[in-house]
Amino acid sequence: MPFMGTFKPFSLLLTGAPGWLCDAVLTQLGGALPALTRVRCLTQRGLSADQIQAWRHAQPSATETVEGDLLDEASLRAACANMRGGVILHAAAIFQPQKISDYYAVNRDGAIALATIAKQSGVRRFVFISSTAAQGASPSAAHILTESMPCRPYSHYGRSKLAAEQGLMKLHAPGVFDVVIVRPGPFYGTPVPPHQLELFKRIKQGRASLVGGGRYTRSWSFIDDVAAGTIACLIHSKAPGEIFNLCDADSYTQRAIFEAVAEALHVRPKFRRVPSLAASIAHFTGKIKARFDRYDKRSHLMADQNRHAGFSCEKAQRVLGFESRRTLRDGIHIAVDWCRNHAVFDF
Repeated sequence: MPFMGTFKPFSLLLTGAPGWLCDAVLTQLGGALPALTRVRCLTQRGLSADQIQAWRHAQPSATETVEGDLLDEASLRAACANMRGGVILHAAAIFQPQKISDYYAVNRDGAIALATIAKQSGVRRFVFISSTAAQGASPSAAHILTESMPCRPYSHYGRSKLAAEQGLMKLHAPGVFDVVIVRPGPFYGTPVPPHQLELFKRIKQGRASLVGGGRYTRSWSFIDDVAAGTIACLIHSKAPGEIFNLCDADSYTQRAIFEAVAEALHVRPKFRRVPSLAASIAHFTGKIKARFDRYDKRSHLMADQNRHAGFSCEKAQRVLGFESRRTLRDGIHIAVDWCRNHAVFDF
């Protein structure tokens, strides 16, 4: 990916570490931003010293760590100390909370609080990792969503991300405090996380479920490509004030994704069929529980399975030079090969 930016920060703060996207960005930083002298990571509380040490050993690009919490103003100020002229990549978020209100406390209020302190501290650019969930769903498989289209998020997670985007853009001050919004689709790639490992196991065993026959579209995002696109947003001169979808160039049906996994696993595709109505019922159930501030994981994960979610990365390609360098088939094979090489389950 060619980086045409003119902004060359010397300090970078990443939130959400340790984390899949943060780790992928850290792995690529050395070659993309050699001028960085400080790479500080805001690490989540509750990790042991041994866990942090092991992670630091695996991520030598991280020169500093600050333990903190998006709901703790003092830790946010410590994270932003001496960051004048630098850039923040804010990837920390909550996806499966204890309560629905936690979405808004962490994903919206925490992001805005961090950005407000960053602006006061003289940070030059703030890159926010949002989600395609902030825009919502497509009316049909053929309808591919772009960043300029209206946002109609259908989940509280998506709504919290959209609310954060809107609050952050109010802080955008061109050339003084630049805000960039990144909307990746669901990640895939390596290292394979537990939830995708479980999907691979289910497909191998013929136990994976397809809602509505798997005809609903998805825009997946290969993790290494998203990391490269995110780094471009840290420095590119045309990124400030913009929103970018970072996802594979093609969208896929859920069935096509599952079949690609089955092919990589060398098994015959065999899936359990679940009626589309099940997702509608889950969505309704989740809405009822949300009125009492209750989060239901099963309802959340099922509720969007009968919706199309195809997104365009054309803007990122045109403005940033973003590339989705792997086909779904290639990316899935890389992920499955990683599982084989690390013996994470019996093949």
